[in-house]
Amino acid sequence: MKTKLLLVFLLWAGLVYGQINRLTDEENQMLQNLITKQEGKEHILGYAKMKDSITIYQPISNRIVYKEKIDTIKVDIKDGMIEKVLIITKKNIYYNHKAPIPLIYDFVKRSDYLFDREEKEYIRFSEAIDFHFDERFSTLPDNKVLILSGDSKKNIGVLTRNTNLKSFVNFVAYSDFLGLLGDEPNALVHFEANAKFYLHRNNIFNRFMYIFPVFQPSFSYNKLDSKFEVVSIMSNELNPTEIFRRHNYSVGLDITLFKFDFLPNNSLDVNASYQYVSGKILLPDLTTNTVNAVSHLKSCEATLKSKLAKNFGIDLSGKYIWQTLNPTEYYERSQNNLLAFRGSIYYYPPSGNNGDKVFIRFTNYLALNNRADDFSQFQIGFSKSLNFNSK
Repeated sequence: MKTKLLLVFLLWAGLVYGQINRLTDEENQMLQNLITKQEGKEHILGYAKMKDSITIYQPISNRIVYKEKIDTIKVDIKDGMIEKVLIITKKNIYYNHKAPIPLIYDFVKRSDYLFDREEKEYIRFSEAIDFHFDERFSTLPDNKVLILSGDSKKNIGVLTRNTNLKSFVNFVAYSDFLGLLGDEPNALVHFEANAKFYLHRNNIFNRFMYIFPVFQPSFSYNKLDSKFEVVSIMSNELNPTEIFRRHNYSVGLDITLFKFDFLPNNSLDVNASYQYVSGKILLPDLTTNTVNAVSHLKSCEATLKSKLAKNFGIDLSGKYIWQTLNPTEYYERSQNNLLAFRGSIYYYPPSGNNGDKVFIRFTNYLALNNRADDFSQFQIGFSKSLNFNSK
């Protein structure tokens, strides 16, 4: 009996597999031609294939209304998500109203529904387009817009990953106006590099909401005016705020705890971070040599981001910092808490990559243990996505 059931199952599986929307010889040749055009520039991750027709459903009864031929599909891919998909038929237009569709989870998210404008009808996303990945656990595909049509020569699109245009590494350089004036111990030049790594691209509550989607390691280096570069102390106490303000370098890790994107171009991020900070100090009995003072910063930050127009954006953030200074034989352990408020204005050059921007920002730090240590920074700089050529 078990053998017969196994044979029946294998026969059924074979029939199902045989009915999968596989590429015809003509479509396979077209795909190869598309890949040839991309060869040497991008790494091929897979392809998307439009289906010929779609089943239309009613939300209330969940019953099949009719079948309709698909005219055009527009897929907007961004950061591993299908941010918006349009399925156009002769009678209607269907799209994702509530949330993006995780592209690398398309084999799981079979329940994604695309509604018409009045939400009287819907279609199932998986019944309109097939995604095939040659490398299931590779990096995210490039940001791009795929336009597929009913034309047999245009119903396939290639999913790629650039190998020589953009990396995950972002480089930031800026200077502080108050430091340039020479009367404030702020960094004359600040260099920072960070790399963004996605943990997953799955949303929650079927909304533009994510929990623990990204983490970013970072490194920064400060160059200060020589008269402020070293912190001098005359006793066994050292102000940790001064070490933070006048540190030479730091290494850190930033984790996005929660992210919420809302229309039209706004997002709310809640992040937690850790920084290892090192600065130079001069002690009374060390007149020529300096020693390094190490402090540890743990923080939680909420940031509201808005893109006002195509080339402009603003950030508003509040950050709470717990700072601990390591004890040494020269001074004791000390702690301080800071509260920072920051406002930034960005300009995105039309010819740059998505991550390229020029910015002006003002930050006010409140030293909660001793308000006499409050300080501000007024910075101008640029952020650049580093380019690496794979050849």
